[in-house]
Amino acid sequence: MERLQAAHPKAHFVKAFNSVGSAQMVNPSYKAGRPTMFLCGNDDAAKKTVTGLLDELGWEAADMGGVEAAMSAVESLTRGLSAELAPHGIRVVGLRPHGMPESDTIKEVFGLHAKAWGISWEQFQGLIAGRTHAQRLSSLTEMASMAVFAASDQASGLTGTILNLSLGSLDD
Repeated sequence: MERLQAAHPKAHFVKAFNSVGSAQMVNPSYKAGRPTMFLCGNDDAAKKTVTGLLDELGWEAADMGGVEAAMSAVESLTRGLSAELAPHGIRVVGLRPHGMPESDTIKEVFGLHAKAWGISWEQFQGLIAGRTHAQRLSSLTEMASMAVFAASDQASGLTGTILNLSLGSLDD
């Protein structure tokens, strides 16, 4: 997202809904009460619009600032949760993948970006893949394998950290 913001300074980017499954996007129901959705972006008016949408959908919005600050906040939250939960035998490990085109959400998002740029879906995917060291994007299978490993006893030393599955690309 940082590169998109830099490439399109007149566009208004807001990142939200990237940490919840589709089943809980509308009217989420949790015993602890109304959940919080983190958002970030480069335009206050656009973030206000998204905040209103989140409220209508049953979420409390928490503005994390710009994208750079938001990623730092996620990493800090991971470390903080780890410190709090480790005494109870619970490890906290975040997974930070790049967009995986097999997922329906990323297929749709790539399509929207491709249309906005006037290129095909395949061309847009190629642009994003070209920003990785491996010149490709991660797969859902790779993400699932890393999640299984992170949850296994073999990874018992992992906690309070983010596993970077972006194939070397760090633009969000």
